[in-house]
Amino acid sequence: MTQETTRRPELRVGVVGLGWMGQVHARAMTRLLHHYPDAPLRPRLVAVAEPVDDERTRRAVDALGFEHVHTDWQSLVTRDDLDVVCVTGPNFIHRDVAVAAAQAGKHLWVEKPAGRDAAETAEIVAAV
Repeated sequence: MTQETTRRPELRVGVVGLGWMGQVHARAMTRLLHHYPDAPLRPRLVAVAEPVDDERTRRAVDALGFEHVHTDWQSLVTRDDLDVVCVTGPNFIHRDVAVAAAQAGKHLWVEKPAGRDAAETAEIVAAV
């Protein structure tokens, strides 16, 4: 990382769900400056919430460089040191996580579908 890169303000990222899609979101964040070298922010993977504690999860956490691991998403979205929460868990939790993160003042990146129906998606929009 160049000195110019390290001087950029950080985008402090939390990811909820470290399955296949959670890993895709995390890898996208780690490669942001490779694709957009003039991006004004430098992503940092601060925390992940994943209830499954197995070898696959531990390998992903280590490979991606997450600093903190939570077993529940509620403790992640209330952290004071996150700017954005990537919601990548199962579809049935998207609304609850996104609404809680928005209410906690976080920006969101919600994997599709945001809500399972129009009403859930409207709740997310209202919270944002």
